[in-house]
This record gives sequence, structure tokens and C-alpha cells, in this order.
Amino acid sequence: MIKLFPGKVIPPIPSRKKKSFENEFIKKRRLFLEQFLNQLLMIDQVKNSQLMVEFLYLQNEQNWKQKQKDYEKVNKIDKVE
Repeated sequence: MIKLFPGKVIPPIPSRKKKSFENEFIKKRRLFLEQFLNQLLMIDQVKNSQLMVEFLYLQNEQNWKQKQKDYEKVNKIDKVE
């Protein structure tokens, strides 16, 4: 995201150090990710980018990875993270 939107303040993505399937952890993780996404969508360039739209509507990870590669080629970006 930082490479795609230079000069924009991109919030840090919540850490995923701990892998747990406990309800409390999942609720907290979901809340952090929701806040992260909401902060991203407050940036007009991010909200209106085709890549963000693709991310929000894709059904599976394989399609997302292909869209990332396609976007990187068209926009000559090293790797979108």
C-alpha cells in the first residue's frame, strides 16, 4: 500500500503474531482489521483505487494474487504488500 500511495499515511496492519481460534481472540482480531480497513477507506485515493475495489469483491485468494500481479505489471510496482 505504501508503494501504491506514496505520501499517504497508511495505517499499520494489525499484527498476527498469535494464531488462535478462541472466540475472544477472533473478536478482537476482527475488530482491529475492521478499524484498519475503515482507516484505509478514509483515504480517497485508496477508496477509489481499482485494486481496493477488486480486493473487496474477490471471492478467493488465488484470484486476488493474480489481480495483484496484473496490477503490479500495469503500474510497474515491485510488489504490493
